[in-house]
Parts: sequence; C-alpha cells; structure tokens
Amino acid sequence: MKPGQANQERRSTKRAPGPRTVTIRIPEITLEGTAENLSSQGLYLLCDSEIRVEVDLPNSDGPSEGVLVRVESRREGEIGLAIRLDG
Repeated sequence: MKPGQANQERRSTKRAPGPRTVTIRIPEITLEGTAENLSSQGLYLLCDSEIRVEVDLPNSDGPSEGVLVRVESRREGEIGLAIRLDG
C-alpha cells in the first residue's frame, strides 16, 4: 500500500447499505488436508478444496453461488464469513 492510501476504499464494487438478512447454504462436504498446530482443543487445516456455498440475497430472483474465502472469530459466539460470489 502506498503512503496516503490507508483510508482509501480498495473494493472494486459498491456495497449495499446494511445490515441485511441473508441465508447461506453449504452443501454436504468432506474436506481432506494437512493439519497444522494440532492439539487436543483444535487444529488449523490446510486443504486445496473450495467450499462452495449458495446465498439467498434480499430482492434477488434466486440463489447466488460463491466460494467461502475466509472465516473470522468475532465477538463471543459469533463468526464472520467472507464469500466471493460467482460472476
């Protein structure tokens, strides 16, 4: 990032005002990969599989498809999912 760009928007498309209610469906999947940082309380999994999802968006004619690209822990009991939509 160049100096002075810290507060500039880097997204290439405009965002709809939110928040809005959406439904995400993840079809039954099985992932295989390499576990890193393995312990009795959890692990970090590296895999080469995409996690495909369907998203029902407000004011849409039908479900959109996309790929889960990031999962983040948020507040206690809450996670954030970043999904890249196809097309």
